Amino acid sequence: MGKQFTVDSLCKLLVQISAAGYGDMDVFIGENYPLMVDAVVTDFYHNKMTLKNTYYDKQMAEAMRRARDNIAAVYRRYLQDCYEAGRRIDKKED
Repeated sequence: MGKQFTVDSLCKLLVQISAAGYGDMDVFIGENYPLMVDAVVTDFYHNKMTLKNTYYDKQMAEAMRRARDNIAAVYRRYLQDCYEAGRRIDKKED
């Protein structure tokens, strides 16, 4: 396992990257998730800085909403099919 960054070591690395002419480079968490400004949380009491993946959290919430809506549509279709099947049975008995 690699050595964990401290604020000072991260700052030093970022200064080096910026001094090399890449100060406008975007920062990502992992391969695809941008580090947003609201994602940095500083906890001075516990001497800890946390980078939260708020972009991912919002994307996950949106995906969950879409999944919920899709499941609701399947459920409604199932109930509709059951209702129509019941109506066909009633018509056959008449």
